[in-house]
Amino acid sequence: MIKGSHNTMTYLSPDNKIMNLFKWIYKCQIKSIVEQFGDGCRCFDLRLKWKNNKWIFAHGSYKSSRHTWEEILNKLNGLAVLNRTKIYIRFILEISKYNKESEDEFIKLCKGVKDRYTPYLVFFEGRRKYDWKELYDFGFHPLVEQFVGSMKSWYGKIWPWLYSFFNKKRDLEKASSYNDDVICLFDFV
Repeated sequence: MIKGSHNTMTYLSPDNKIMNLFKWIYKCQIKSIVEQFGDGCRCFDLRLKWKNNKWIFAHGSYKSSRHTWEEILNKLNGLAVLNRTKIYIRFILEISKYNKESEDEFIKLCKGVKDRYTPYLVFFEGRRKYDWKELYDFGFHPLVEQFVGSMKSWYGKIWPWLYSFFNKKRDLEKASSYNDDVICLFDFV
């Protein structure tokens, strides 16, 4: 199993402070990217939204511009090179309906990152969120299993931390029986 974090960047503070009142809904991680790596994550689920002609991290109504995608990919690339390990990056366009400009910019971004980083960073998916249509084919199509509340239970859709609290140990045990090439994503790694 390749351990990964679902909605990796939700540990960041939201741009809109009112969103702090709803973090129990959107927050899927509390540890920084370096801490997630230290806890064995080798796959990172990066959700990007095109807003005001720049990329920000997003998950539904949650948005954070605390770090740029370049800062995060540079950090992950450095960790991968230093540790001589592959890191898998799942790129998702956070979008709730068709938007040509966002999709065109996302495709440009995907094309730009594919060859920009060392072979240690492996990109996959290139999908838009609302219907999971692939907008860009990175040429790598791993099997992905998601042990995340929003996909496993009714209460996990509302309280991802609650699903993780009750099921994390069981889910990790189940995932440990998977082949070495299966990516398993978790909330609250």
